[in-house]
Amino acid sequence: MKKLTIYLLLAALLIALTGTFSLASPEKELVFVVDPAGKGTATLNPLKINWGTSALYALYDNLIEVGLDGKYYPALASSWEMSEDTLTWIFYLKEGVKFHDGSEFNADIVKWFIEEMRKSPSDYMVQSIKSVTAEDHYTVTFHMEYPDPNLLYNLSSVFMKIPSKEAIEKYGDDFGIKYAVGTGPFMFDKWIMDDRVILKKNPDFKWGTELSENKGPAKIDRLVIREMAEEVTVFMELKSGGVDITEGVPDIYLEKIKEDKNIDVVEIPGSRLYYLAMNTQIEPYTDIKVRKAICLAINQEEIVEHVFMNVGKPAHTYLVDQLEESKVPEEYKISFNLDKAKELMAEAGWKDTDGDGILEKDGDKFVANLWIENTSVFRKVAEVVQEQLHKLGVDAKITQYDSITFSDKLKKGEQELLIRLYGWDNADILEWYFNSERMGYPNVAMWKDEKSDELMDKAMTKAATWEERVKYFTDYHEYLLAQFPWAPIYLPPVNFGIRKEVIMPPVINSKRLTGPPILDIDIE
Repeated sequence: MKKLTIYLLLAALLIALTGTFSLASPEKELVFVVDPAGKGTATLNPLKINWGTSALYALYDNLIEVGLDGKYYPALASSWEMSEDTLTWIFYLKEGVKFHDGSEFNADIVKWFIEEMRKSPSDYMVQSIKSVTAEDHYTVTFHMEYPDPNLLYNLSSVFMKIPSKEAIEKYGDDFGIKYAVGTGPFMFDKWIMDDRVILKKNPDFKWGTELSENKGPAKIDRLVIREMAEEVTVFMELKSGGVDITEGVPDIYLEKIKEDKNIDVVEIPGSRLYYLAMNTQIEPYTDIKVRKAICLAINQEEIVEHVFMNVGKPAHTYLVDQLEESKVPEEYKISFNLDKAKELMAEAGWKDTDGDGILEKDGDKFVANLWIENTSVFRKVAEVVQEQLHKLGVDAKITQYDSITFSDKLKKGEQELLIRLYGWDNADILEWYFNSERMGYPNVAMWKDEKSDELMDKAMTKAATWEERVKYFTDYHEYLLAQFPWAPIYLPPVNFGIRKEVIMPPVINSKRLTGPPILDIDIE
């Protein structure tokens, strides 16, 4: 009681002297649920990642950012210029940029980073760069092996976020697990793998891009990025206020969320695609007739209706539909045709000899192992696919894995059928998934074909202009579609569920809310 009395007297004295009394403001914490495509990453080291996750956008910066408008904006590079022959690019860097560990960002760091990228899983991003010269402290020149119309896109991608050289050398294999040091608006605090990444505001950040009004520091103090396996958990946490923003509103709960006066739903163009892949190196999937039959047995419209409640669109190619290279002639698009699928299976020698509905050949039943990640949305898609394949005469057995185990097994090439999704809005995703040098993962179809590799190489390295690149990638895309290594399934939009207490910027011109928009986001 004495302590309380003394405290109140001191408070009264302060009010009398200053006319005001305040306690320190509580920290503003934003809890963000990551999109399913960003779950299950094994590292936060950009030089080792196989796919991006939302935390990377807040921890690190790129030389260049790309907006939803498709335009490129200065980030760590303040400007750039290209020579007339397109074989030299000069980048002028922002001055005064520091990594979270206090080390300096400069031209030597960019040179080191490009050299390190050559050893990374994403080495193809810098394949066109022959060498890098640090002209002075803040000027760097890329000397090109060949013209690359896609260079700016690559530099803006999640795979080319720049980490601290000093931290990489200091922490070794622990970098990306126990430590993550970039130049971004948030700093690493803690990572509980497969659960959450906890980040704290970088108080020294002041080099935001034109894609945010606020150039830094961020308005919120802590950013918690959570992973949730079950859609019902995401729904309940958003409804109750346990999370502030969900990236990828569960489709089955979308209408209920829209009816909630405490939640806004914001939609931006999607860059994801669900697909069914076949291991083309094992029987019977070495037979193009079998692959085509399985592709034609997938009823995309039925999946969109019954699993995704008519939110989003059916996929009929291997690319998201806003890309020019996805605009292929109708004969290349893969669409449901069960009668044709049955004809093809019969031509391949598969018949229902005992009337049980399951096809067989040479005394063997067509029983397939169908792998999925252990989430409710993949389970629902797999169950519908299982039923659709059964109508063809294929008995698909579903096996579920956690995301890390799934990825590990894919690297060994043990898969038969699997359902996955990717998130990418550039045609070079075809090279990522069908390059014969990346068998197992990311080439989950185990696709190896000489003509395919020739078309891939032409698309990746021979185009001098953007128009040529589109033409070459369209040719490559058409060839892949005609070989049926995948059955395309679904194109979802990106819906964000945002609680009313979150103050959003009036305009969002970025693919990721944890990217540039995070600087403008506030919370009451």
